[in-house]
Amino acid sequence: MGGNPDDYIRVKEVEQNYAGTKYAFVYANDGNFKLRVFDKNERPLEEALAQEFDINTAIGINDYTMPIQGFADPFATCSFIDDNRIFV
Repeated sequence: MGGNPDDYIRVKEVEQNYAGTKYAFVYANDGNFKLRVFDKNERPLEEALAQEFDINTAIGINDYTMPIQGFADPFATCSFIDDNRIFV
């Protein structure tokens, strides 16, 4: 999913829409929460990063949230409401 060697990335689960054509996950990278949506087609990492949804900016939170060591939960998740809408 990308990142630098010193990043502290946590992701819990990948969700899929009802049709099984789209997938999404929320991850935390050093307090920065992002939503990534993808399908079965491969794409360059740069394109995937450019299309990510920045949750911190959208809801106006800082990057002070840190996961607990040894606990892989990023303290965020998502779920498809229907085939094209996602609840974060």
